[in-house]
Amino acid sequence: MPDYPIPKRTTDEQLLKVVQGYYSTGGHNNPVSSTEVDDIIGTSDVTGRQTSFLEEIGIVGKDGRQRMLTDSGSDIGEALMGNNEDLAREKFRTLLNDWEFTEKITGFVEMGDEPTDEALTQYIKSNASSDDARGISALVDLLVWSDILEKNDSGDYITANDPVTASDPDHESGQTPSNPRQGDQDTKKDSSAQEQSQFQSNGSDQFNISFEFSADDDPQDIEETITAARRAIELDLSDD
Repeated sequence: MPDYPIPKRTTDEQLLKVVQGYYSTGGHNNPVSSTEVDDIIGTSDVTGRQTSFLEEIGIVGKDGRQRMLTDSGSDIGEALMGNNEDLAREKFRTLLNDWEFTEKITGFVEMGDEPTDEALTQYIKSNASSDDARGISALVDLLVWSDILEKNDSGDYITANDPVTASDPDHESGQTPSNPRQGDQDTKKDSSAQEQSQFQSNGSDQFNISFEFSADDDPQDIEETITAARRAIELDLSDD
């Protein structure tokens, strides 16, 4: 069973500062040392302890004895620098969802009864490369912050459902997310309109027929009405 690297002796907030520190130090353009990052975020020997985890999930890559932000890591660092936490969260969630250990953790959470803090901690501890309690807590907090896990009313862990993304127009405008069925309804309405225009352009004679529909009308009823009118006129023309 593989031992997955996790954060070490840190918090989720401090780990995000490390990522931001890489960006501030120029790690998105050139390789930098962990000491340089520590200097800019005002810590000592914190960055080096997170290297294995950050490499594992794809935020930094090795370049000799130094590290450089990946494209995804650069996006996260830039978002954190610009105080765009929603975008940073979305990018971080993508990386974590691609990580094998995240799949195992969410599988454990979904396997049976919602696990408590203690049960989830024990599961991570048995599969991680470190049994550091702060590191395990930091990983769980990152999974919650990234909208991968959440707590139910009883305080137990469950998998998060349909996180709102920073690029969602409803999220940006502060509006309630749109009805997921709306797209299907719009498609059906578009189909009805196309059928009407095709009918008007067919044949040697032209007919202008007006239909009045409202947004409350069922798209299926609209389509059936237009189809019935078309068939009736086609029959009338064939009789002539």
